[in-house]
Amino acid sequence: MLRQLKLPRIGRIGSGTIWSVLGLVIPLVAAFVSIPVLVDRLGMERFGVLTLCWALAGYFNLFDMGLGRALVLRISRLEGEERSNEVPSSFWTGTTALLGVGALLGGISAAASVVIARDLLQVPIHLQKETALSLAITGLTLPFGLAYGGFGNFLVASHRQREANLLRIPTGIVSHLGAAALVMAGGDLIDLAWLNLGIRIVSLVAVWMVVNRVRHMPFGFSRIELYALLGMGSWMMVTNLLAPLATQLDRFLVGRLAGLTSVAHYSTSMDLALKAWILLASLAPVLLPILGELAVRDRAGAKRIFHKALVATMCAGIPALGGMQLLGHLGLTMWIGEAFADSAWSLLAVLCSGVLASLMSNLAFNLVQAFEGPRRTAIAHAILLPVHIGLVLLLAPRFGAMGAVIAYLVRCFLEAAIFFWMAAWHDMVGGGTLKALALGTGLHLGLMSGLLSDSIVARCAVIAVAVGVSCFWWFATSADGHRVGG
Repeated sequence: MLRQLKLPRIGRIGSGTIWSVLGLVIPLVAAFVSIPVLVDRLGMERFGVLTLCWALAGYFNLFDMGLGRALVLRISRLEGEERSNEVPSSFWTGTTALLGVGALLGGISAAASVVIARDLLQVPIHLQKETALSLAITGLTLPFGLAYGGFGNFLVASHRQREANLLRIPTGIVSHLGAAALVMAGGDLIDLAWLNLGIRIVSLVAVWMVVNRVRHMPFGFSRIELYALLGMGSWMMVTNLLAPLATQLDRFLVGRLAGLTSVAHYSTSMDLALKAWILLASLAPVLLPILGELAVRDRAGAKRIFHKALVATMCAGIPALGGMQLLGHLGLTMWIGEAFADSAWSLLAVLCSGVLASLMSNLAFNLVQAFEGPRRTAIAHAILLPVHIGLVLLLAPRFGAMGAVIAYLVRCFLEAAIFFWMAAWHDMVGGGTLKALALGTGLHLGLMSGLLSDSIVARCAVIAVAVGVSCFWWFATSADGHRVGG
């Protein structure tokens, strides 16, 4: 695999990123087309149950013990250390563990389906039986879904994003458009659950065939590999659970502290910002296995790759997020209405700056995990969660939804500062990287602050100060220009 990596790395990263974006966008378009049909044919109550089934399956996937991401990092390190003969054992150990975790979670979900439908979700009586059976069948999909993740993560670790997304795209299309076709033919929630189970089984068989063609993988199970994967995965699960928990708790806190109308404005703006993050962060999963190999073979190469990835992300992120800030009011007006846009646009504008900081911290986060594993990053997320919640509790009663947005912005910048400090500890942040980071962030914050100012003079002053500060940092870091990335 390392021989493959000696081909132009930037080209491989760019190709993998393009395929990752396609793997996200095309199923999203299919969902956009199918959802109106599902709402119309199922009705709002049954469609609500369907979204809960989807959410339940997605939430249980977070409890994979972090084995999916740990498998990517473990395989990439084995390849970097030229221990590729151990890859099949690591792969099958991780995938078997994922299958076992999925079976356990699926069994719990199926056994508790009646209680979940009746007591937890408080589904209307006439829908309880249909909902409980749908949840039970959804539980059966979990072992197949998690095992599929093990195979897919092997393809990612092997720099086979093309093959991974060529499988993901048709699965996403069939999941959404197939569901729409089924309800148009008279199908109900139970039929949709069986369809989803069938898709998971077929997808698992398909990905197994692809992996088997890519590389011969004789079965093997190793307790040593299991301990290594669980050691990394347990810390990764901390991040998997805590990082999204903050943005989900925000909505409940805003509703309690600022009212349901503020929740609608905040949730819509946050969902748009997070979708932009998902698309712009497509480079990071491609980067992790490459950095994992280079961490043990070519630290200077890892430093160059990290610098180029950061510059590329900023070159894509600043125009895209700046465009959302500039055109956000118009877009929200056309989509929902002017009154909604008047209240939500400023939230979206500030959130976009938080997304930019989060994109930068995500790159540094992947670098730190590639070099030293997930322990310190998980501890950082555990520390930042109460800080974030405390800021929301402090600011939301006074500033409403904007208080929660400011808390999110502060948390994103704190994350970036912490993870870049960790990256600098490994000597992975050169002068050029600091200059690019300071210049891009300063200009973006200047744009955001200028847009939110009422006075033309104030807008110009804020933007001028941002440009001046950015230029100052650019020249202040020139002394490190001789370092890699400088």
